[in-house]
Amino acid sequence: MTATSWLLAAAGAVGLTVLFTHHRATFTLATVLLLYLLLAVAVARAGGPLPAAAAGVAGFGLANWYFVTPQRQLAVRDGRDLLSLAVYLVAVATVVALVEEVRRLRQTLARSQAELVASRSQADDSS
Repeated sequence: MTATSWLLAAAGAVGLTVLFTHHRATFTLATVLLLYLLLAVAVARAGGPLPAAAAGVAGFGLANWYFVTPQRQLAVRDGRDLLSLAVYLVAVATVVALVEEVRRLRQTLARSQAELVASRSQADDSS
């Protein structure tokens, strides 16, 4: 987890929101949520689960604030929008967990490979 990943999360959320609000007619709520999800995936890959979760929560709040009726309120009038926001949060949580699991598996694999090389070296030395 680096300062760069936190910066990516913050700048990405702000940048996407500016883009979305300036081209509101181009983006549906589904598109907005998918692009915020893509940001969370990128942050998870770059910096781990905490900055990615922060990017996901920021995406949720910004999408709700700017793109869900009533706008500029943390309220949801349409049940379909509420479902979209809920599915988005579940997707973010799932992706963050999966990226973290892959990171742990890579570390385990690297340790196992190092142990295998060391044990082969010891076996070669003893023969």
